[in-house]
Amino acid sequence: MMMLMWSIQETSKKHPRNIHEEIYELMKSNQTLTMKDIMKILNISEGSARHNIKKLKDEGRIEHKGSTKSGYWEIK
Repeated sequence: MMMLMWSIQETSKKHPRNIHEEIYELMKSNQTLTMKDIMKILNISEGSARHNIKKLKDEGRIEHKGSTKSGYWEIK
C-alpha cells in the first residue's frame, strides 16, 4: 500500500496537471461556463480557478464579454 501511494505521488510530480489548458479547452467547447461550473467539472478550488482564468486573460487567450450572469467567454 505504501509503495502505491509513493508511486501515485511520483507520477503526479512527473506529469502535473495543466489546469489553465484544461479550462481553456472547456471554454472552447462551452463559452457560457461559469467559474462554479469550471470548479465542479475540474474539481478545483475557487482560488485555483481564479488564478488560472487570470493567467489565460493575461496571456490574451480569453476575454469575458457581457455581464457576470449572462456573459460569455470570447476565445482568441
